[in-house]
Amino acid sequence: MKKKYLIRSVKIQSSHKKNAPGFAYAYEYHPELELEKDSGSIFGVIEIVGNAESSKDIAELILTTLKESYYDNPKKEILAKFESALGSVNEALVAAAEDGKIAWLGKLHAVIAVLKDSELHISQVGSAEGHLLRKKALTQITEDLSPKGTPHPLKTFVNIASGQIDKGDKIVFFTPSLIFNISKEEIKRELTNYASPVAFNKFYHVLEELKVPNRLAFMALDIIDPETLANDTSDYPDEYWLDEVKNVSDNFINQASPLIEKAAEKSKDVFVKGKGIGEKILPYKNLAAKYISKIVSTVKSKAQRVKKPTRQPRNNNQPSRARGIKIKHDISFKRFMPGLKYIKKGYKVGVIALSLVVVLFVGIKLAGNKKTDDNLQKIETYSQYLKDASVLQTGAVYKIASVQKDDARKDLDKAKDLLLQVENSKFKDDLKNEIATLKKNILETYDQLEGIIKTDPEEVVKLEKSFDKFIYASKGFNLFSKDGYAKVDSEGKNYKLVENVATDVLACDVLEDGTFVFLTGEPMVYGATGSGVKRQTLSVGDWYKAKDLVAFYNKIFILGSDGKIYRHERIMEGFTKASLYYEDASLADAVSLAIDSSVYALLKDGSVIKLGSGLKQTFTLKNSPVLGEPSLIYASQSAGELYIFDKKNAKLAVFDKSSGDFKKLLSSDKFNGLTSITADSSGNIYFLNSQSIYKLPKN
Repeated sequence: MKKKYLIRSVKIQSSHKKNAPGFAYAYEYHPELELEKDSGSIFGVIEIVGNAESSKDIAELILTTLKESYYDNPKKEILAKFESALGSVNEALVAAAEDGKIAWLGKLHAVIAVLKDSELHISQVGSAEGHLLRKKALTQITEDLSPKGTPHPLKTFVNIASGQIDKGDKIVFFTPSLIFNISKEEIKRELTNYASPVAFNKFYHVLEELKVPNRLAFMALDIIDPETLANDTSDYPDEYWLDEVKNVSDNFINQASPLIEKAAEKSKDVFVKGKGIGEKILPYKNLAAKYISKIVSTVKSKAQRVKKPTRQPRNNNQPSRARGIKIKHDISFKRFMPGLKYIKKGYKVGVIALSLVVVLFVGIKLAGNKKTDDNLQKIETYSQYLKDASVLQTGAVYKIASVQKDDARKDLDKAKDLLLQVENSKFKDDLKNEIATLKKNILETYDQLEGIIKTDPEEVVKLEKSFDKFIYASKGFNLFSKDGYAKVDSEGKNYKLVENVATDVLACDVLEDGTFVFLTGEPMVYGATGSGVKRQTLSVGDWYKAKDLVAFYNKIFILGSDGKIYRHERIMEGFTKASLYYEDASLADAVSLAIDSSVYALLKDGSVIKLGSGLKQTFTLKNSPVLGEPSLIYASQSAGELYIFDKKNAKLAVFDKSSGDFKKLLSSDKFNGLTSITADSSGNIYFLNSQSIYKLPKN
């Protein structure tokens, strides 16, 4: 017998705007007809980059066709119905393309799913993602579902993933624009710690504060039982709209201002002698001011009494709110301002009176002060520069999502030039808030262009002292600094310290026999055995000035400042004398070494030399971002990636270790002060920052 659960949904999406460069929508449909209820519900998110109106038309076409086709034959199995419905969607998109509607090709990002009891089927196109949060583990369930190769309407939705959900699961869908502002680790943490309505309330305020310019859609489904829902007394909305007008009176004035300005301009000649007229109408001005103040107060008090969205109880036959979203006739993507309907008819006289007063006095001001008029005109010109720059910046965001990086960079450069013109003008103080917001958005979009992803590493150990380097071995962290060698387990317990190491530690690693070796600036190599936490000075024979050290099995490899890498092998008394492992003039610019079974040398320009058996391998970092000051490279046998730390910009670049392909550039405030990276046997990556050990999110 199939399990039946209730579904609690919560959504965040961008308000639909005609002039916005794109469209996004979070969709759910719960049938009302008994015959259709046996087929379950439809959920999804969709984002299309391009003209807002044409994008909306394509979104409506997809969702309408899907719904009508899916519920057309109730007797079919759920999966067969879903496959057939997706086929109908593809055919509808072919017909649209034949009619010349092709702007959406390559710019469509969507996740569509059907859920019946515990049975889930899901499909994907583009870069939208679907994830399952189960027992604190966030797993992408749409990986590799999106079709590869050149986009074709008939191959829009081609792959389906199927599975079973259980009580306590959370299903998350989002379009690609979200991840530029909220990381997957943040999504996982908040949805693990809080119910979805609470977490989404936090996400909404973060996105509102960031003033996200790009369209996005974000949805979570909580799989719960009736008892859980009955015990939930929280009162959070289940739907949030970004960029929605909230202040009714302000919006009324903003919409009325063009008409008032136009009337004032036409009245300028009439009121050349406005000073005398102004004195005559002064009593009426005061009367109108009092009257309109009363109107605005009444409107605000009425608007504040608009009923807040509340959660309705559900039963087993109705898995979620029966919102019955139908595209074309029963749904409108437009958003209306609550509260305007509360303006009483009798107040129109007061509004007209206020408009007349504004017309009179604006006319007087324009006629009497041409210099101010010129300044206002110039401010308006620079304000238009900022608007044009904002359009370019927003367009760049969508071009990045569509992998049109060259065009995105051109748009960003143009936006930056317009912004600089305003910043260098004498009116910059008048527009300082707009300048600051746009500057922040442009810089963040440049980050997106470079593949920068915000991340939130978890602090796993807080230390008593600061350390320079560390390595994970013997089920714990082994730390080294001028204060000594210490060991602490992964929970921050069983801390042991040996004092009095002479100088700062430049590097550390561990040998096959469990001896830890660390390089200091004396120069000298020290070794320490973890079991007794005792330090021993190891002889290395002839010595030389060194920059870095790595170890593999019973060998250590040391980077000299002379453009050479030396090798020492472990023997009873210490290490053998140095033997030359690799020599190259370019190694004079090397700053760091890493090792798995190959040796990697990081040069100060950000390039990497890969060595095997003392020979240079064919290896190049591909599509690498520009790094300000590459200072550290890390690789291990348990991790599939190569990590390069940019000290100047406090960012961590991640590359595929086999191909050299650039994967992502991680950004976090916690990277400031990073001095060492290590990994455990499960491939978890940790980094050391003074007195804290952090763990990188896996996604």
